[in-house]
Amino acid sequence: MSLILIKHAMPKIDPQHASAMWELGRDGINGSKILGQKLKTQHVTRIITSHEKKAIQTGMIAAQVLGVPCVARDHLHEHDRRGVPYYDQETFYKMVKQFFDVPDQLVFGHETADAARQRFETAVKAALTEFPEDRLAIVAHGTVITLFVGKYNQQIRLFEFWKQLDLPSIVILSQPYFKIQAVHSPIVTTS
Repeated sequence: MSLILIKHAMPKIDPQHASAMWELGRDGINGSKILGQKLKTQHVTRIITSHEKKAIQTGMIAAQVLGVPCVARDHLHEHDRRGVPYYDQETFYKMVKQFFDVPDQLVFGHETADAARQRFETAVKAALTEFPEDRLAIVAHGTVITLFVGKYNQQIRLFEFWKQLDLPSIVILSQPYFKIQAVHSPIVTTS
């Protein structure tokens, strides 16, 4: 049995609103449909998402393609960045690299990397316990997925792994040890 972690599809970026409020754009909607088709080969029977709009929309569209249930669960959200201003890409990348480099220190936002990983890991394991008979796919966010994967696959370099995750991406992990079986990023190409 495997666990499938999915980084949500492409949102419409709106610097005037918190990223947790962003919705999918046209490419994200199309990417979510392709994601659903790709997940058919993985025999997914249930999709769980964070409560962030872009994750819910990604999961709902893919679940509709698959004909499986989709539910949102607490604590699967991205690193808590409430109140953090919109950064240009270069600045944002520097902040994220530092976030990964000093996981026990508060770099930006309201959580350390260690706290975000622990929260996300607890939620993932709760989902696995709640749905033991299902082949789960969890739609979440790049930073928390990277932190979780990194705990169980210490050979990866966190910042580089995070940068490789496109919108959307699929990370397939073995159970119960969460070793990387495959990474599909990108799964779609846009025109």
